[in-house]
Amino acid sequence: MTVLLTTFLLSSFSPAGETPFQVTYIANAGFLIEAGESKVLVDALFSDQSIQYAHVPSGETLEKMAAAEPPFDNVDLILVTHRHRDHFEAGLVAGFLASSPETILVAPPQAVESLEDVEGLGARVRSIHPDLHGFETVTEAGIQVKAYRLSHSAYMETDPVTGEERNRHEGVQNLVYVVELAGRRFLHTGDAVFSQSLELFENGLFHKVDLDVVFVEFFDWSEETARVFKAWMTPDHIVFMHRPREQDQIDAIEARLQERFPQAVLFLEPMEVRGF
Repeated sequence: MTVLLTTFLLSSFSPAGETPFQVTYIANAGFLIEAGESKVLVDALFSDQSIQYAHVPSGETLEKMAAAEPPFDNVDLILVTHRHRDHFEAGLVAGFLASSPETILVAPPQAVESLEDVEGLGARVRSIHPDLHGFETVTEAGIQVKAYRLSHSAYMETDPVTGEERNRHEGVQNLVYVVELAGRRFLHTGDAVFSQSLELFENGLFHKVDLDVVFVEFFDWSEETARVFKAWMTPDHIVFMHRPREQDQIDAIEARLQERFPQAVLFLEPMEVRGF
């Protein structure tokens, strides 16, 4: 990881006059992003310890989130990209909202439906469901959020009845968020893969924007994705999330990843904090 860490150390400071991002890696695709007085928590509230392919929040971290204790105090927004168990857990989200009464939740309908029986949420929950490759813009807690709907990364399997190949994730509502905090912007893809959603960019539906940080799937490092970054986003930093636990799997592609994405960043351990 020496090359990636060196890249981070050389480029982790914001240009003079800009408000820095402070990013805390929670687990898997879960992050706490702070800028100025604003805090946004994305895809961090889950606890399934049976997950073996990625990090899961520790017991200590889960207790702090449940109680909205530092660094999870004064969170303005919780963003949920989709309802899969490694991104979202209804009970934990409901508990956080109870402990942090000023926090607003933004999520796709499939996740919001899991909270229908929780009393007292009301206007604090915002359900967003644009058409595929479309977007919706909302402003909550003074934070502008543009939510694009992109397909979840494909997971092909054989139907045991028909014998046909099917995409198990075809019906998943997955949102990609572009968020502006204190004049800076980040993008979080959830489980979308840009190379599988090129229509969004080729049809001009994604409005070209300079981004400070992009959070993208660990395995989304194709040439098509590199072209998306160059033509539509020009991110200063690309955080590769959903990373495997095993260091040897990361080491296997580190050199190729760094060659294609010089601005690549990999967080090493849960609750690691970096500035951008």
